[in-house]
Amino acid sequence: MKFDMSAFPLVMPRKPVTISELLTKTFEAWIPEKLFSVSCDDSYYKGIVPPPFVSGDETVCQRVKGLLALKFDINAFALVEPVPPQPVIPKPEPEPGYRPDVRRYDPGSQASVSYTPPPSIVKKEAEKGSEPMEKTMKYFIAALAAIFTLIIVASFSNVSNYYLEPKGHTLEVWKGIFAPLGKKLLVRMPGVQRPADLKAVYTKEEVYPVMFNYFIKKADSLMEGEGMPDFMEIRSDLNTAMSYGLTDEHRRLAQSRLTGIDLVVLLYKADVATGKNDMKAAMGYLDKASKLKLEPHQTDLVRQRTEMTKSLMEKGSAKPQPVPAVPAVPAEKSPAPAAPAKQDLQSTIQNVLEGK
Repeated sequence: MKFDMSAFPLVMPRKPVTISELLTKTFEAWIPEKLFSVSCDDSYYKGIVPPPFVSGDETVCQRVKGLLALKFDINAFALVEPVPPQPVIPKPEPEPGYRPDVRRYDPGSQASVSYTPPPSIVKKEAEKGSEPMEKTMKYFIAALAAIFTLIIVASFSNVSNYYLEPKGHTLEVWKGIFAPLGKKLLVRMPGVQRPADLKAVYTKEEVYPVMFNYFIKKADSLMEGEGMPDFMEIRSDLNTAMSYGLTDEHRRLAQSRLTGIDLVVLLYKADVATGKNDMKAAMGYLDKASKLKLEPHQTDLVRQRTEMTKSLMEKGSAKPQPVPAVPAVPAEKSPAPAAPAKQDLQSTIQNVLEGK
């Protein structure tokens, strides 16, 4: 786009204003027609009461007010006496006959150094005397290194050694420590008979199965005892047995027993919740039990309990019903007839552990 400057009207030039005119020019101030003012509400200000300077107990207020009203006179305080300056001990003057030996260095002068080399025979004798000493030190260091190497090798070898020590009706398992000689007690197994051919040293593969079987049998005996089983001790024995399991089969067996304990506890809690007519809590325990890594007979038991609880929820009754025990033998064989008894914790444990 192009613009034609001739098309725009001409603006007449104005007379420039001088600085003196600007300085003497007066400007009128703007005055509003009505000034703004804030109206005061006297009734509002009359109702305002300042808070007390000190609040609280009257006795405390009086004591604080008395302290604030006290006046102090600087002249009443005792003046602190200035500490007298320590006397200056004059330094002892040097003896008149003593003068330090100060020698100025003259770069132009050179000190003469004289050195008489020893005869060659003396040098050869010194070299002959130093050779046996060096050889002795080398042999000593080599022997010391060999001794330390033997100690370290013997210590590593002793760590992998196990010892069986029968003491009465108890068999103790000891393990070597990181030292050429020495051992520590690992396990004490009461009721375990000593082996027929007792050896001086055993390996890990020979000792671990013995300890594994001991703790598995101990957990089984606690589970089969009368009264309420001590699940904490049983779980501790099974965890100890798992730590001594060398094969996957051993660890799987111990883990299966631990899962069985968790299942027993959950089923017992589900029975208690069913007896309290709390079907929602019972179903929660059964749902947790179904998520465990169960055996086939344990899965069937959880399924039967779940179906029974669902049927009770539909009927609106919380009366506990006896649950048939899982057969202890394979499916193709007929199970032994069970005597009718009240479903309690002991029967629940038996149902869970059958078929193990």
